[in-house]
Order: sequence, then C-alpha cells, then structure tokens
Amino acid sequence: MSDPLVSVVVPTHYRNESLRETLESVHGQTYDPIEVFVVDDSGEGHARTAVEDFPVTYIPHEENQGSNPARNTGIRASSGEYVQLLDDDDCLLPRKIEKQVALLESDPAAGVAYGGVATKADKRVLPDPECRGDPLRCALQIIYPGTFPSSMLIDRDVLTAVVPLQYRPAADDIGWTIELARRTEFAAVDEVLTDIGNSETHKSDSIEFPLEVRKIIGEYDHLYEHYPPAVRHAALSFMYESLAIQTLNERSWSPRAPLAYLKAAYHGGPVSSSRPVLLAAAAASLFGRPGVDIASHLRAAVS
Repeated sequence: MSDPLVSVVVPTHYRNESLRETLESVHGQTYDPIEVFVVDDSGEGHARTAVEDFPVTYIPHEENQGSNPARNTGIRASSGEYVQLLDDDDCLLPRKIEKQVALLESDPAAGVAYGGVATKADKRVLPDPECRGDPLRCALQIIYPGTFPSSMLIDRDVLTAVVPLQYRPAADDIGWTIELARRTEFAAVDEVLTDIGNSETHKSDSIEFPLEVRKIIGEYDHLYEHYPPAVRHAALSFMYESLAIQTLNERSWSPRAPLAYLKAAYHGGPVSSSRPVLLAAAAASLFGRPGVDIASHLRAAVS
C-alpha cells in the first residue's frame, strides 16, 4: 500500500525571503508523497518569483483577503488525506510530516497531530502533558504549542468539517483550533518539529491580537460553561497580559498597561506561578516600556 498523500498549504503575504526558507523545509521532508499549494494573498502576484524554483501549485488571489481565506483557497484546491497548514515564516524539521503521519495512522481516534516548537525567542516549547485526553480544555485555555497552525498535521475529514475557516483580522488560528478540538482527539509527538516565526512581523505583535482573543472568549462562552472557572480565567489572563504588552509596544506609557497586568495576575489565580511576575510587570509598567524592559532584563539575569 502506498503512503497517504499530504497536502501542504502555504498562505503568503509579502514575505518572499522567509517563504523560500519555508518551501525549502517542505522540500527537505523525509516523507513522500507531498503536494504543495502556495496561495499568494498580496493581490498583485508578489510571491510568483519566489516559488519559481519549487515544485508547487501557485494560486494568486486577485486581492488581499486575509490568512484564513487564503488557507481556505489552498484547502479546497488540495486532495491529500492529511493537510499541513504552514505559515510563510515557519519551517518544518525534516522528519516532521513523517512522524506525524505515522502517529495519525497508528491512532484512529486522533484527527490532529502536533509537536513541539522552537519560537522566535529561541525558546523550545514541548507539548503540555496536561492536554492529553482533553484538547478542548487546552484550546480554550489558549495553551501552546497546540494552537500554532504550523505545528499541526490535520486529517482532511476533520478539517473539512470546520472549513471555511472564519476570517479574523488577528488571532486567526485560535478559533478554528477550538473547532478542531471540539471534533477530534489531538495526538502529540514529544519533540520539537517546527521552527516558528522567522520573520519580524506577526499578527500577535499588534493590539488587534488581544482584542480578537477577547472576542473569541466571548464567542465560546457556552463551551467555557462546561469547564471549571479556572479554564476561562487562564484564557483571560493570557489575553490581559498580551493587551498590556501590545499597549506598551504602541505607546511608551499608558495607564491601561498596569491595569491589564493586574487583571492578568487576578485571572491567573493566587497560586499561579506567573502571578508574581505579572504583579512585578504591573509595577514596572508604571514607568512605561523602559520600566518593563529593565525588569525583564533583571529577571533574566537572576534566573
């Protein structure tokens, strides 16, 4: 019997340099067969020259539509039994697809396989053992790396059930990760398989990201009701911490930042290991971005 076809869908938007690295990582996979679709969402064919040297199907959008609509285009064009949604600034380690196909083939209950990631801050994040058996709980808590799209390999039947992926200006992967977790089990490979974020710009680095996360938490209120309050609190803590960080990224000082850090600490709970850090960040943010930066450097030097 031949191995199942894997479809790799790469939405891209003005990132030709990192796109080439992304496609090289796909070309270097130990697994075969693979088909690759690059969906150019620039609206002007910007990525055409970047893909010329790669065996891919190039699909240009006539106008910019957003990441999830671009993913939808690639998914509809593909035919693989498994689908890899790959951001244009992420890279797959050589055995990523091989190991995840083997895992999904050996576990009929699992419709999603994911693995650890290496982030842009040179941090290695492995799958959280507490997420085993209840992926929806972790998706609602917004626990990484399960919600990194590029870390996943998804069964087509499961993915088709959530397509079209909803358009969101930011945090566009969190909603459909929750939808996947509602429908299937997640299986994890306990090692780093994906390098995340080689470019300098990310949607999570904008103020729109925490605002979109807040909307998502509200949209899935009916699901949070089935879990202990700590699940919603974890998501809110994540959202408020991100809001504080992005507020200070946009302005050197804002009264909203210390308030957001305090709310993040509150929702983190009195026994949370991150609470002292968040309280310290709230105090440091009274001095604006410079205060937070100094506190971060001091924390790193002590740890």
